Amino acid sequence: EVSKDLDLSLEVHLFKNKLSVTYDYFENHRTGILSYRRTVPDIVQANLPPYNLGSVDSWGHDLEFKFEDKIGAFSYYIRGNAAIHKNKILFQDEPILAGQQYQAATGRPVGQQLLLQAEGLYTSWSDFYARDGNGNPLLDQPVLAMRDGQPYFKANGDPVYQKDLGYAGVPLQPGEIRLVDINGDGLIDDKDRIRTGDTRDPVYNFGLTLGFNYKGFDVSALFAGVAGVARGGMSELHFNKQQSLFGVDANRFTLERYNAGDRVDFPIAAYNQQASGSGADFAGNTFFLINTSYVRLQNLVIGYTFNKAFLKRVGIQSTRLFISGDNLYTWAPNKIWGDPENLGNIGYPLTKTFNAGININF
Repeated sequence: EVSKDLDLSLEVHLFKNKLSVTYDYFENHRTGILSYRRTVPDIVQANLPPYNLGSVDSWGHDLEFKFEDKIGAFSYYIRGNAAIHKNKILFQDEPILAGQQYQAATGRPVGQQLLLQAEGLYTSWSDFYARDGNGNPLLDQPVLAMRDGQPYFKANGDPVYQKDLGYAGVPLQPGEIRLVDINGDGLIDDKDRIRTGDTRDPVYNFGLTLGFNYKGFDVSALFAGVAGVARGGMSELHFNKQQSLFGVDANRFTLERYNAGDRVDFPIAAYNQQASGSGADFAGNTFFLINTSYVRLQNLVIGYTFNKAFLKRVGIQSTRLFISGDNLYTWAPNKIWGDPENLGNIGYPLTKTFNAGININF
């Protein structure tokens, strides 16, 4: 494997060194990445070794800043960092059938998932059938499926009906995920998967630390976050095995909840499990590809240092009392699915911790 790197840096100090800023731009071009051939015909019945085949470009920006100042007995500081990291696969050996170039990983970010495309949920029987005067579905009058605003047809000339666009032929009903017939063949199958969405590696990372000291009191807070990131939300099938339930299932679709205007975050309990994924790296379809951007109050410390003149009288150099907390609060658009850093995994959850202590130096 060969790596070629470019790194440009700029460092600035202003206002008598109260403010310092460091900026970096980088490029990384890697060739000869060890990987397996995936275009070997089935007639070759052998376990071939990996080859130096792959090629990936990475690039990005890193920024750090620090500002410190003092006003009388009050001193304070602000420190921050931000990063933008992107990459693209230039080559990997992959079997792509004619007409399905949209499934290629080449030209896409590393780790971008191959998913069925979801357009929300079906919310009524009228999505599948015409209805009579009482609102009942007319099963002999199915609704035509539309493509580019027009009805379309299968290769044999038969019209495509919306009721037939269930993945793997599974019958549809209100509350199921509406999947897109990408190649227009009148079926929803693996040919309709495309490379899409953010990966589990965030494009944007950022952090901010704030703090001050005043007459013995000190406070510091650390915020951290990411954006441009997504993970498969299904660590395992819901309503499966021992009927696994998660917080998001409280917001699953029912006609009663939908008609009442309640928030809906999950399809019906009898959703098509064949169209869903499992784990952070495979969402199955874009409905389950969850935006896991977040900002977290990662650490907060409050302390007080006692007056040294008083302490020296009893033979103590310094004493500081403090309380602290970790992972105190998270702002995230999809917290109903679980902790954004752990989503799609089955493991020990992120814990919120509190500490109190005293430091005594003699």
